[in-house]
Amino acid sequence: EGNGSTDGPFINLGFTPEWVVIRNQADGEWWWQLDSTRDPYGNLVTEVMYANANSVESGIGSSGGIDMLSNGFKVRGTNTGMNGSGQIMFYMAFAEFPFKYANAR
Repeated sequence: EGNGSTDGPFINLGFTPEWVVIRNQADGEWWWQLDSTRDPYGNLVTEVMYANANSVESGIGSSGGIDMLSNGFKVRGTNTGMNGSGQIMFYMAFAEFPFKYANAR
């Protein structure tokens, strides 16, 4: 659930995300796709791609972004599409190193 603040919610994933998709469940909102390839320094990720827009990619600008952390991500954006106050968000996250700790035999 969003809080509409630049000190947004922390999502504990248990892994470092490489790619995160966030979408407000409200109709008409965009699909925010953020990754550590376009912003390789981890914090503050502000380069975004929109899956349902004509633009290829863009910068979020003053409305924030996300911090990609060792165990999840923290929303720093105030835009309603990624952190609307009291609104339910959908997210997907994919690990940077998904098999780093696997015990394959």
